[in-house]
Amino acid sequence: MKSFFSLIPKYMFKSKKRVWFIAIGLIVSTILITSIGIITRKIEKAQWQYVKNSIGGIQDVTISSPNFKKLKDINKNENIDKYTISLELGKAEIPGSSYQMNITGYDKMSRDILNFKLIEGRYPQKENEIALEQWVVNKLPSNTKIGDKIKIPSKLDYRTAMKNQAFERDNEFILVGTFSYIFDFNVEKSAQAYVTREYVEKSLPDIAKNYKEYLIFKSGIDMENGFNSLSFKNDSYNESMLLNYDKKSFLSFMKFIKTINIALYIIIIIMASVLIYNLFNISIIERIKDFGVLRAIGAEPNQIITLILGEGIVLGIIFIPIGIATGYIVTSILVNIISGYGLMTIEVYKQDVICCLIVGFISILVGSYFPARQASKISPMVAINSNSNLKLNGATIKNNKNSRVYNKLGFTGKLAYTNLKRNKKKFVTTIISIGMSLTLIILVNYFTGIYNPVNEIKRNLGGDFSIVNTSRNYNDSLEKNHIKDIENLKGIKSVNAIKEIEDVTMEVKKENITDKGIKYLENLSKGNKYTEKSFKKGEYYFIGEKLTGYDRIHLKEILSHVKGKKISLDNMDREPLVVLPEREYTNFKPGDKINIIISRYSNKGEYIEDRIQKVTIAGVLDKEYSEDIGHKIIMSNDAIEKYLKINAYQNIQVSITSSRYYEQVNEKLNSFTKHYPKVQVKSFKQELSKAKKSKMEIYLVAYSFVLIASLVSIVNVISVMNTNIFMRKSEFGMFRAIGMENNQIRRMVIDEGVFYGIASVILGVTIGLIFSAAATFLVNKLIGYNALKWGFSSILLILLSIATIGVCVLSSIFPSRQIVKGSIIDSIRTVE
Repeated sequence: MKSFFSLIPKYMFKSKKRVWFIAIGLIVSTILITSIGIITRKIEKAQWQYVKNSIGGIQDVTISSPNFKKLKDINKNENIDKYTISLELGKAEIPGSSYQMNITGYDKMSRDILNFKLIEGRYPQKENEIALEQWVVNKLPSNTKIGDKIKIPSKLDYRTAMKNQAFERDNEFILVGTFSYIFDFNVEKSAQAYVTREYVEKSLPDIAKNYKEYLIFKSGIDMENGFNSLSFKNDSYNESMLLNYDKKSFLSFMKFIKTINIALYIIIIIMASVLIYNLFNISIIERIKDFGVLRAIGAEPNQIITLILGEGIVLGIIFIPIGIATGYIVTSILVNIISGYGLMTIEVYKQDVICCLIVGFISILVGSYFPARQASKISPMVAINSNSNLKLNGATIKNNKNSRVYNKLGFTGKLAYTNLKRNKKKFVTTIISIGMSLTLIILVNYFTGIYNPVNEIKRNLGGDFSIVNTSRNYNDSLEKNHIKDIENLKGIKSVNAIKEIEDVTMEVKKENITDKGIKYLENLSKGNKYTEKSFKKGEYYFIGEKLTGYDRIHLKEILSHVKGKKISLDNMDREPLVVLPEREYTNFKPGDKINIIISRYSNKGEYIEDRIQKVTIAGVLDKEYSEDIGHKIIMSNDAIEKYLKINAYQNIQVSITSSRYYEQVNEKLNSFTKHYPKVQVKSFKQELSKAKKSKMEIYLVAYSFVLIASLVSIVNVISVMNTNIFMRKSEFGMFRAIGMENNQIRRMVIDEGVFYGIASVILGVTIGLIFSAAATFLVNKLIGYNALKWGFSSILLILLSIATIGVCVLSSIFPSRQIVKGSIIDSIRTVE
């Protein structure tokens, strides 16, 4: 022996079976960790793209001001990392379309902050150059290509203190590139035309200039704190400063996801550590005489510990990288096969690899240290004379006669129960490992159920089809005669015609606002000269509300959830009455008066005027239904038409009786809307197809994650059951010698497997339900209202219970057959 540490490879080659069990455990554990990294990246990437698509960029704050110098002064704020300033030249008609494009001047930084993606050519660099969205170029004459000159007249509507004005200009540009620009919340559905800001600044008169700045705070700066640190004082009506609440919600969501990740890493460390602990513990029992010899020739306890830990580290160095590589390759292949993207792309992130290494080696050190310490405490004489009993130090087995469970068991069951009590530590560690995998399955199933695309689309569409108006002009949509035509179509089950008016302002008296509401409105008023001035004067406005009108059938269902006295449907139709959800910011009661303010726009999206309507609170919805319906001002369709002069419907939900009518109804609905270019027909089938493709990778990786977690537990159960029986050969030989039949011995081992399964189910299901309930509470608290409803599938729990007990029983059946092979004398004498 050249050195003490040369024993490590010798012991590893001597115990190949144990090494392979540990190797498999390390590999599947590492794949599990890799899956977590991939899940997080997929969710983060999908949600980040959603944020970018929703508001057209990744900005933290948007500021609008005609004063360029003021914006430059703001940018000196130490919390700001990046910013871009744009200036609109005007709008232009898109040939062959009812849409318009905004010709806007940008600087280079806009490409990093706004949702631009270059398709062909380049972005403008000179004052007479322009880049257009690809679909706009397709509307131009067919021979238009990059390098051609194009004439685009523009018109800019702007307001002064006195009146509305317009600036018109004939422009000639050279087309230098095409790009895509996604902005889902662009209610005007207008395209973007990209020119240099210098060109716009030279072209516009100063009075028409209104700059728009998008800025991003430095990493680590809270968005609200950064927002409040900006020194922005409004001096004119067209100045504003808005916080990107979509991005703020995204960052809060990702913070929650990272917290879940930490919890998952802890679970994996526990599962992997338990597996390694069991294997090393059994390994030490096998080699107890070897350790006694080493101690007898002078080895110190610390050297024994170092020897065992060294084995674990060597195994980690070999097999953790294999697990990382396998995890990325297998997961990427599965994702690409299921998602149908074709060529496989493997994205490896440094952070994920580091996490795998850290978690993997922590599992090894934790799993091997305690058995190593236990082995180091054995005296040389005891170790050399040991018969390799499962217990490294003796312990008495308590009398079970008074146990209710014990008394109800048969002969073999009592023996199995006694064996588990004798080896309580191994029993507990094994059921923890199996229970944790059950917890993971329950959690993944719970969260994928929450994000079920079918339920989400059904909730958004409200039927098989949804006809939506995207115009700011609320009357630029289908009216009552169209609704009747739709209802008369063959195959129609129901039609729910809804009037939806976005961005409604609600003026409320102070006595109807809670203290929390006052604080909310005070913060909301900051950043705009007029809202801040109004708040100080005692005028309180809730902005960004949604007014929703329903027909009598759906209104009747809503009114059944009103607290207190019932409300007449006839009164809702005849009078300006509204129903409001219960909110923490207000304390309305029936009879209270509020003003609702609605802005009117032309077909081109140009502002016309504000309409103010005084309405009476007819009732307040109960708390539970308020959480379901959200923050809406609810009114009768007839009352909206009578008092607000809105005749058209902004959302028409259509359900059909059978799928065989799908194509026919789809064709008819599109024919009804062809004269309304800003009205879109959305179908359940189309939206479901999009949603499934976008979420398939997350689902696949999530359930791959569950599968791998289950494999870790199965490996643990198999290794424990096999080595358990292997180390108890002499014990089973004694049972046979005193007359115990082979079938009884096999039954005893199988009963042990049943006990493992039942205990694991109780532990795993309990922890899974507790964790899912805690996660629901945290998400709802994060969002601010009860968006998620906690629940569980009893069928899933039953299936998991059966599967877990089945795996434990199957893991014990095969080794139980090996027990009765060979002679009784050999079994008693031989312990390998």
